[in-house]
Amino acid sequence: MKKQNGSQSSKVVQGSEAPCVEDAGDERAWEDALKRYATAARSLKAPAVRVANFAPEVVRGNVRFAVAHLGVTLEEVRRELPSAPAEEVFELPELARAYSLAAMRIPRTTPGMIQQHLDRLAPLREAFLDAAELLAKRGRLDPAVVAAIREGTGSFDMAKDGLDLARLFEANWGALQGTHPFTREEMTTMRREAEWLLDHLTQGKSRRQRDPAEEEARDLRDRLYTLVAERYEWLRRIAFYFHGDESMARVPRLASLAIARPRKKDDATEKSAEKGKKVGAATPAPAPSAAPGAAPGAPPSPTATPA
Repeated sequence: MKKQNGSQSSKVVQGSEAPCVEDAGDERAWEDALKRYATAARSLKAPAVRVANFAPEVVRGNVRFAVAHLGVTLEEVRRELPSAPAEEVFELPELARAYSLAAMRIPRTTPGMIQQHLDRLAPLREAFLDAAELLAKRGRLDPAVVAAIREGTGSFDMAKDGLDLARLFEANWGALQGTHPFTREEMTTMRREAEWLLDHLTQGKSRRQRDPAEEEARDLRDRLYTLVAERYEWLRRIAFYFHGDESMARVPRLASLAIARPRKKDDATEKSAEKGKKVGAATPAPAPSAAPGAAPGAPPSPTATPA
């Protein structure tokens, strides 16, 4: 650990010499940050990717505070710790911004969306099922197969019925010509609605694979979070090298709630980034004299290999 100066050992310094790009820019800056770091995030090996279990605003708030109150310059870190990825550490606020935007971009499935798909599927499912039962009585379809489709209740079962009926009619389409009033477009619509619902509804505790777009968005969010977490670990090592036990007040744990949550103005900045609105500069959270609730213990030595 580097020997501390007396002027730096008593309390957290208000206003670090470290730059904080988070405080500047508009919607384009958010987009540029996401594009810049997405490539590096996607290059991570799958086993190294961590699941983002913490709220983006908490992570971003701690990153902004920590970089702003590190109390040393980029040149000092380069000189004292040549093995540390100094540039990447000082770019953490921009990386955290990319992570926040990626998290906001994850498609959300709402009850209203599910109900809309159910409303479109229900009349098709009932019409096809009624016709299938009539055709089964006349020996054109297997009665046991049709009876199995009729069994069950609930939204998940309705979606499964729609998919089963679409497959049944498609398999017998030629043989059933002239025996029902349906078009191929109606059958395709029923299949599409049923498949969407099966991808988004749960049956007990089981769930089918998420929508591909949602899965891809979550994967990018997790990868960006992994980059943030890895570089933040280096930031804590750097802080410990220069400030010792005081480093916990300057660089809290990444998921710590001790640092104030970003103000409403910062929240508006995040939301407007997606809408293309110009946003104002965010005001850094005030520095506490200590880290309330911070867990005891210091980060690993800066000579150690980052996790």
